Amino acid sequence: MTNIIVNPIDKIINGTGRNDTLMGLDGNDILFGLRGNDVLIGGNGNDTLNGGSESDLLNGGNGNDRLNGEAGNDTLIGGRGNDFLNGGNGNDRLNGGDGRDTIIGGLGNDSIDGGTGDDMLQGDDGRDTLIGGRDNDIIGGGSGNDTLWGGDGRDTLMGGRNKDMVNGGLGNDLLNGDRDNDTLIGGRGNDTLNGNEDNDVLFGDGSSRLFALTDNNRLVSFDSDRPDRVSSIAVTGINGNLVGVDFRPGTGALFGVTDANQVYTININTGVATLVSSNPIPFTLNGNSFGVDFNPTPDRIRVVSDAEQNIRLNPNTGGIALNPDGTQAIDVPLAYAAGDRNAGIIPDIVGAAYTNSVAPSPDPTRRTTLTILMQN
Repeated sequence: MTNIIVNPIDKIINGTGRNDTLMGLDGNDILFGLRGNDVLIGGNGNDTLNGGSESDLLNGGNGNDRLNGEAGNDTLIGGRGNDFLNGGNGNDRLNGGDGRDTIIGGLGNDSIDGGTGDDMLQGDDGRDTLIGGRDNDIIGGGSGNDTLWGGDGRDTLMGGRNKDMVNGGLGNDLLNGDRDNDTLIGGRGNDTLNGNEDNDVLFGDGSSRLFALTDNNRLVSFDSDRPDRVSSIAVTGINGNLVGVDFRPGTGALFGVTDANQVYTININTGVATLVSSNPIPFTLNGNSFGVDFNPTPDRIRVVSDAEQNIRLNPNTGGIALNPDGTQAIDVPLAYAAGDRNAGIIPDIVGAAYTNSVAPSPDPTRRTTLTILMQN
């Protein structure tokens, strides 16, 4: 690795073609990473940072900066000031930081966070995740199945082409699904939702619709502001009995797991279940009582039981999930910690829930905690 520091007088610096670290310090600098996995730091001043052809880290620092990731899977951080960020090709991570920023994901599956300030976010092509953050943002998904989250403030969100998940978050927002079958959730505040073309699902979300599962395969639901009005619908089309259900944070779809070792999606309006089966790796449930909940960070279904079972399921295949090394996601059995007064006793589990299990998802940066509910 080569470290290159630009003094306040220098204006343009090029990398060596290897893995370089370029630091601009004071002044209005122009940095070119060229080839290699480079680190470019603008420092003070209005800087222009160009990553080059590999996977680079660009940090604008203070000032109104322009960051171009170009090719590769890049990380762009605007820092303070009104910045312009363009990820270019590749699966990029972009964060505007403070100020009024303009952020474009470019080609690839990008993750974009506007940070604070009134920002403009554009996903472009690919399956993108866009988070407005604080203040009043304008967010466009572009092409691809995108997830848009307004955050705080009066936001304008436009899904674009393909099937998008659009959530206004807090504030009085304008949501536009555009083409294809989109899901729009207003969030808190006085929101305007326009589905436009195709078959869209719209939720104003002034109050929340709450769902529960009975022991005879029925969904019970009610609005949070009218708990006295309860409705019930039978779940049909499944093999066996449901042991747990949960909504997938990234899509809003309801998933169910049965004691016949199968995963289904469930239509909350009709109760009709559809088997998820895409070359699944089979799993076998053990126990009489289960906890089922989506982990919002990797977008996997956690299943725990009163027989110490602790596994992860893939909602895309309907089977056991795989770890990065290709091994099956069968985790260590659940047990009380050594020294606990219940140590040596099998936990009598009746439920499970993750914190922050809300859209957008998956998000590798999100912190979440699994809570297990047990009975005496």
